[in-house]
Amino acid sequence: MSETEVLDLTIATAEVKSINEVVTAIVQALQNFAQKYGVADQFNSKQIEEDLAIFLVKRRVVNLTELRATILEGGDIQLGNTIKGNRKADLIVKLHYKEGVHSR
Repeated sequence: MSETEVLDLTIATAEVKSINEVVTAIVQALQNFAQKYGVADQFNSKQIEEDLAIFLVKRRVVNLTELRATILEGGDIQLGNTIKGNRKADLIVKLHYKEGVHSR
C-alpha cells in the first residue's frame, strides 16, 4: 500500500514574491520527499524550479492547481498524474490562489 502526503500552499496572485516563495516551498518539499525515499539523485531541483515559476506565472493558461510527485516501487520518481508502475508514495501539492496583495 502506498503512502500519500499532501502540502497545501496559497499564492497571492498580485505579488511575484509570493510566487517565488511558493516555488521555493514546493521544490524543498519535493527534494525532502525524494530524499526520504532514496531517489534524490533523480531530482533536478533547478529544472523543476524554473518550470514551476513559468507555470505559476502563466497559471491562467495552464491552471496548475495540483502537482503530484510519485515514488515508484522500482525507485523512480515521476511528476504528474500519468504514472506507469506501482506507487510506493505520493506527494500531492495543492495550490490555492487568492486575488490581491499578499500580506505578511
